[in-house]
Amino acid sequence: MFLNPLGFEEKEQTEMDSTTSSSTTRYSDSPTTDYGPYLFYTLDYSFTLNAIDDLFFERQDFVSAIMVLYIFIFLIGMMGNIAVIHIMSMKKRKRRLADIFITHLAIADLVFLITLPLWTIALGQSDGWPFGNFMCKLTSYITSVNMFSSIFFLTCMSAERYKVIVLTKNSKVTRTKKYTQIITLAVWLLSALLGVHVFVYRRVIECQGRRCCSDEHSASRTVFRLVTRVIAFFLPLLIITVCYCSIALKLNKHFTRMNKDEKRKKRSVMTGLCIVALFVTAWLPFNILTLIQTLNESNYFHLEARSKIILGYSESFATCLAFSNSCVNPFICLIFDKFFQKALRKMFACHITHMLMARRISLSSSVSNSERDSVVSREMSALGQWSFSK
Repeated sequence: MFLNPLGFEEKEQTEMDSTTSSSTTRYSDSPTTDYGPYLFYTLDYSFTLNAIDDLFFERQDFVSAIMVLYIFIFLIGMMGNIAVIHIMSMKKRKRRLADIFITHLAIADLVFLITLPLWTIALGQSDGWPFGNFMCKLTSYITSVNMFSSIFFLTCMSAERYKVIVLTKNSKVTRTKKYTQIITLAVWLLSALLGVHVFVYRRVIECQGRRCCSDEHSASRTVFRLVTRVIAFFLPLLIITVCYCSIALKLNKHFTRMNKDEKRKKRSVMTGLCIVALFVTAWLPFNILTLIQTLNESNYFHLEARSKIILGYSESFATCLAFSNSCVNPFICLIFDKFFQKALRKMFACHITHMLMARRISLSSSVSNSERDSVVSREMSALGQWSFSK
């Protein structure tokens, strides 16, 4: 993929120079722009700080807000996805194919989240990307594979639900371990191959006096980007839309006379549908804006300098939105998956039990044994009622 931590792109130096001269003419009474540590390193023009402030707000506030958001995504995403992987690994007897896909989605998100602190640190550096050329390529590659594998696993989940509910085929072939391994391996291999172009075009380059982790522009890179957009996002999105529309029509037709098994299928469909909806909400703006950026670079149309600033900020917001998708799936599982709910309650109950036992040991010796046992017993009783109430 192409991802910068904030989604911006560079242009050739000649275009930067020409745009700089025109912007300086318009804002000749303003001081020279200092775009700061990492936020504007990929902008393909140089504007005055006043010009940018007219459109939005102080750059440093913008950088700080994004850094805080990245930290929040990292913390919530790590805890949530580790919980999903652990709980789904406990679900051995009645594990559905959708559960396996959700587990692999969590793995993809977890691997990506490991790279997020690097992007966050780079945002705060005055001289740009500090981790070298290899880490520039590797972190961008992981981000690419995360997006590709996520959309492919969601497509597989949608197709599997379509086959079971609409075509009413529940073949045991799709439940075998070998079949599942082939599907998941194929998704990971395809995602890994589609991301290889990052190692070709991505590198640390100088831009505006800072080190930038970004793509080198070329005609082949533009073509590859457009092709991957179609193969790895818009085409799978079309398949997912068709599958879930067909599923919705089928369920709506039999809504009034659903048996227990059909209601369970509906709940499974709702889980998958919410995960898909949030993924599309998170990644669609980024992919559309990147497509616009690519077409603009290829001279299919020309954006004015002010429009480029707006596009740059829009891409930064869209990138944050895309990254946030890595921490939302655990909440969907918590809402719709009853097994996940019960397992999570038991995990918390076990953790709190250990805390209570530690508290019992550490209680002051001035408290009598009977009083201490009474307090702990009441707390344990309340904990038991909470953890097994549903």
